Amino acid sequence: MSYKIIGILLWIFSLFALQDLLAQEKNKTELYRLIELAESDSKRVNLKLQLVDILEAEGDKSESLREISSILRLSTMDRYENGYLRGLFKMGEHYLNRELPDSAKIPVREGVSQSKTPQFRLLFLNQQGTIIRMEGFPEKSIQVYKDAYALADSIGLYREKAAIAYNLAIAYKLTGDLSTSFENLYRGLVNIEDAGDSELMAKILNSIGKMYYDLENPSEGIYYLEQSEQLSRQYSLDNN
Repeated sequence: MSYKIIGILLWIFSLFALQDLLAQEKNKTELYRLIELAESDSKRVNLKLQLVDILEAEGDKSESLREISSILRLSTMDRYENGYLRGLFKMGEHYLNRELPDSAKIPVREGVSQSKTPQFRLLFLNQQGTIIRMEGFPEKSIQVYKDAYALADSIGLYREKAAIAYNLAIAYKLTGDLSTSFENLYRGLVNIEDAGDSELMAKILNSIGKMYYDLENPSEGIYYLEQSEQLSRQYSLDNN
């Protein structure tokens, strides 16, 4: 990927992030109002799922977890399978983002067993791989990640492919296989072009920069680290 293309993508992502910032607070207030007015539990669940994304971005851990628990309760009462699975995923994500793999095990295990579609199964497999990796078994996590990537690839989910490739890169690096780790970082970068996730792109760029340093190529490393820092700074400003 050329430096010019990366620069254009960074500019585009910055515009998206700015728009998100302006809309976020307004959306949060509106969501609370709509949740109160919702005519069914399933509608209430869908609104609460949007609210959780905002709360997680703001770092409001306790309120986010309360809303996730409410999503699971309402989905169970309404027999809303889609909402229940999305709630389980949000709970797993909540704990893994805070590096609490033990707490993530129950919702992720439940998600794997209850998933009937590849869209949900690949998400929970990706989380399962991360739990295994965080527990200190990167070699075992690699095959789980590969299974998740194959499912994402089969249905053309670029953001998920990028996220799984990034996790594969981490796992391979922990095993000492820097070459394969590097390959997966670039695979993730290629996939993120079509996904528009500035936060994940910043992480991938940062990892590529550090990898170049590991491979004793600091001139390339500096470029990617600077691009990552620029994108991370913009993302941080636009989410505070």
